[in-house]
Amino acid sequence: MLGAFLTGCASPLPAPLQSDPPDAPTLQQVLASPERHVGQSVRWGGVIIRIETQSDSSLIEVLAKPLDNQGRPLTVSDATGRFLSRVTGFLDPLVFQREREVTVSGRLGHSQTRTVGDYPYRYPVVEVDSWHLWEPRPTYRTEPPYWYDPWYPWGYPYPWWRDRPPF
Repeated sequence: MLGAFLTGCASPLPAPLQSDPPDAPTLQQVLASPERHVGQSVRWGGVIIRIETQSDSSLIEVLAKPLDNQGRPLTVSDATGRFLSRVTGFLDPLVFQREREVTVSGRLGHSQTRTVGDYPYRYPVVEVDSWHLWEPRPTYRTEPPYWYDPWYPWGYPYPWWRDRPPF
């Protein structure tokens, strides 16, 4: 019974992703002076904006979000900036889709300047040692509950009934 309990408490994340490295800089600190933090270890996460596959690596552009106590990006709307994650090897763009959540850990490399629209943006680059792609969050029905609609979940057979105003 104790084994089952301890197995239930085990983290699905690799060890480097379970906590922040000591003295890890925040994304805001790195954005303020990127060259000062080259070589430091970080653990960051967020939402994938896009992925570029290269001959020997994959480059993930991430909209950074704060992480919860399990290392998963929070669903808050407050983005803290953007960063690039360089992963050695091929990552399939159909798996690492836009708006999937990812957490990475690694060392900071030299920053790259790219454009966001017409604005030049300086991206910190994380040379990734370990990463975790999170399963999509469940979606919930936003329609009225079943006691409001007697034909739930199939709906009334006449289309004009669905467009009616609520009672």
